Amino acid sequence: MTIDVTQVTAGATVLAFYEPGATLSRLSAALQEEGYDVLVAASERDLSDLIAAGTVDCVVLPFESTSRAARQQAAAAGIPLVVTVAAGDEALVVRALEAGADDCLPLSADLGVFKGRLRALVRRKRRDDDRLAALTAAAARKDAELVSLNYAISHDLRAPLRAIDGFGRILLEECAGTLDEKHANYLRRIATAATELGVLIDDLLQLSRVGRAELRKGRVDLTELARRVAADLQAGSSRQVEVDVEAELSVYADRTLMRLALEHLIGNSWKFTAPLAAARIECRAEHAGGHTAIVVRDNGVGFDQARADKLFQPFQRLHTSAEFEGAGIGLAVVQKIVDRHGGRVWAEGRAGQGASFYLTLPPAPDGDPR
Repeated sequence: MTIDVTQVTAGATVLAFYEPGATLSRLSAALQEEGYDVLVAASERDLSDLIAAGTVDCVVLPFESTSRAARQQAAAAGIPLVVTVAAGDEALVVRALEAGADDCLPLSADLGVFKGRLRALVRRKRRDDDRLAALTAAAARKDAELVSLNYAISHDLRAPLRAIDGFGRILLEECAGTLDEKHANYLRRIATAATELGVLIDDLLQLSRVGRAELRKGRVDLTELARRVAADLQAGSSRQVEVDVEAELSVYADRTLMRLALEHLIGNSWKFTAPLAAARIECRAEHAGGHTAIVVRDNGVGFDQARADKLFQPFQRLHTSAEFEGAGIGLAVVQKIVDRHGGRVWAEGRAGQGASFYLTLPPAPDGDPR
């Protein structure tokens, strides 16, 4: 089978690092004959800038010039890295591959093998790029469908819901003198159901938006956020709850989403400590699961640990709505927020002995000043 080389190499760009001598000149000339556009970086700074520009299909570096930073940058950009070594040096081939190179090619007098394996890498990258483009387009279509659904929920469902609630209240007010208690109770139950459905719609929209919100990560002062959430809850309640927040808690995360997660976690503890005269909630850092975790703990009604896996699933409630209000969405929102940050969240508790909710998040990247 004959392969048209130009179909593979046409429009492909190879970035080579400057290495004085005839080797680079010979290699560059051979690649240009193959139909590649060849860029030559004269310094590590040029190399980094050209990789960051995202217009390169492959990077070719001599073993001696392959720095850890270059390997990491090429890998992060999804660009194949080919390391060249002198012909016959099998030990360097092994070292280069173990260090993260996608391929390591000895430069012999005949560059035929080098050119063939480079074509294979370029073909593979283009297939990967095509697959990624298809997945991105599919995700964009799904996102557009979700936006359309959110609009329908926000507007098309709310209009009839407002009508049901509004006309029910009008009937209750205008016909109060003629309705017996039985039928007046029916109307009150309609109004209550409409209110609950409105809350459920709000919760579903929030769950959807959390999954699509852009992450703006930085250092987040969790101590400040937790204390603000607790103060807001206390301001809207006649209850007196002891809330103890450890000082200097911080994570690398999206501030808005972490505020939302704490609202649900601390709000959850606030709700499930309602039957207690001496309610207590604490937020602190603890060593758990091999990591430092942020813990929100309460001395409330707790739950059966055997059913803990249901806590973070939408609409899964371990208590009846008659006992505690809510649609069972809050902890699902927390789960989605933590998942989007690449972290983990779990719960521990015992019936009648309180509950603890743990979350861990990845640390800030090396060198991030935020």
